[in-house]
Amino acid sequence: MTVSRDIVVQGYTVTDAEDVAQLQNVLDGESFVRIPRELLTRFAPKE
Repeated sequence: MTVSRDIVVQGYTVTDAEDVAQLQNVLDGESFVRIPRELLTRFAPKE
């Protein structure tokens, strides 16, 4: 894996039609995952 400032995440794929319909500016090749908020607030890198 190349070094970058990007963060790669793993989560449950968003498949609910209503949730997907709310997504905007989706590019070809993009997919979406759901991550529990508490994981981000506890473990996300802080700058």
